[in-house]
Amino acid sequence: METYSIFGMKMAFHTLSHQIDAHAQHTPDRIAIVGTDRSISWKDLSDSQSAWRQRWLETAKDDDVVAFYAGNSAGAVAGFCGIVAAGKCIAPLPRHLTDETLTRLLSDCGAKHVVVDDDGAARLSALNLPQVLHHIDGPDTTHPKAGDADIAPNTPFNLTYSSGTTGKPKGIVQSHALRANQGASGTLMGLGPAKVSILSTPLDSDTTIIGLVGALWNGAQLVLMPKFEALDFIEVIDKQKVTHTLMVPVQYERVLDHAEYATERLASLELSLCTGAPLSPRRKRELCDRWPGAILEVYGLTEGGATTLLSLKDNPEKLHTVGQPFPGSTILTISDDGTVCPTGETGEIVGRDEWMMTGYTDENLNGSVFWTDDEGLRYIRTGDLGALDADGFLTIQGRKKDMIISGGFNVYPCDVESVLSDHPDVVECAVFGTPSEKWGETPVAALVTRREATINAEDFKAWANDRLGKTQRLSDVLLLDALPRTAADKIDKNALRALPLS
Repeated sequence: METYSIFGMKMAFHTLSHQIDAHAQHTPDRIAIVGTDRSISWKDLSDSQSAWRQRWLETAKDDDVVAFYAGNSAGAVAGFCGIVAAGKCIAPLPRHLTDETLTRLLSDCGAKHVVVDDDGAARLSALNLPQVLHHIDGPDTTHPKAGDADIAPNTPFNLTYSSGTTGKPKGIVQSHALRANQGASGTLMGLGPAKVSILSTPLDSDTTIIGLVGALWNGAQLVLMPKFEALDFIEVIDKQKVTHTLMVPVQYERVLDHAEYATERLASLELSLCTGAPLSPRRKRELCDRWPGAILEVYGLTEGGATTLLSLKDNPEKLHTVGQPFPGSTILTISDDGTVCPTGETGEIVGRDEWMMTGYTDENLNGSVFWTDDEGLRYIRTGDLGALDADGFLTIQGRKKDMIISGGFNVYPCDVESVLSDHPDVVECAVFGTPSEKWGETPVAALVTRREATINAEDFKAWANDRLGKTQRLSDVLLLDALPRTAADKIDKNALRALPLS
């Protein structure tokens, strides 16, 4: 039997489809997936997965990639599982893409077949593309079951595209071994047959795939939200008695700020994970006070390599950090010349772990993303700046490209944002650099304040500059109704830089 490594130990290699079939054998009638379209038992999911596998082995036997363009539904998850069960690499495509980008990514991934729902079928048909469309209703599950596909640990599981905020989206290839690692790690998170996990982000997101694999691998029930709305989330948690959730920071903020939020309505939650972007220390303190159950902040990249965990309620004195390396992860910071930084010194964060991508589809990009140490071990460069303290906790200080150099001094946006977020009227904020004849660059803050707030930009700038270091002081403040965000719900600093200043 094939093996793979998890936490440095050799383990027997299993696939997600094997795990689903095993749950179907033990508890065939237990509900596996709860969607707004329908609910699916473990037996139904196993049968659907097998029927899809048969289709791909018959109709796409020479194809390596099958694209996926559908929203969150029980039928979509069954179709998703069927693609990877056949040993095909699934390429989930974001639904927010322009026609031009969608067409380009379909060509880039090389897929000849696409799994779609009604909306996806309508859009792709209108584009008159050459790919064959397969509806998520799927093949007849009474079709003879297919034999196992030939899947090895290094077989590609998925091809995920980055959000593309700094250029065209990058294709990131991840293996079955990587997903098996994440599935097994779900056990550490307490996932199992008695648990209920919710997916509230789209299936093209790596965050969602991690949540999907973790739940189905461990036999937990999976509840799907077609679209995230704060009130809907509160009501679903309350009704379905959800125990686990994995969301991005803006989702937590919208739930906490909703008029209908009440801690007791989320009382079933045992573990909540937050990933995708750093939470402000103020929001972390608020979560500790108001959110039930354990809360873990997860820092990491879709590319893998550097992964940290911070248990908020267990580390109240470390809320300015993103935690310590996940078991099996090694994290360093390096200077511009590639030298490893000493403890406490800021540098680019690099990491290696068992969740590292196979590589980008554009091989020209692979050379710049990897860093090799003196022993020949390969690390992924994150592009983030940070420092490790004496306890091994990592503090993020912003993107390397976002660092502001003012008067020859490095100004880290996260340090400034941490101060600004302590103002009682600030809901969220972002700091970026603007050109300055005198200093080269100076910091600018963009703020969203509480609706009832009366503070103006000049008063806030004075408040902030009284608390900031000389080189950190703001040259301007923008008051906005909302911060611009990418499709991945990250703050879009390129869009902020394009805004007119006062």
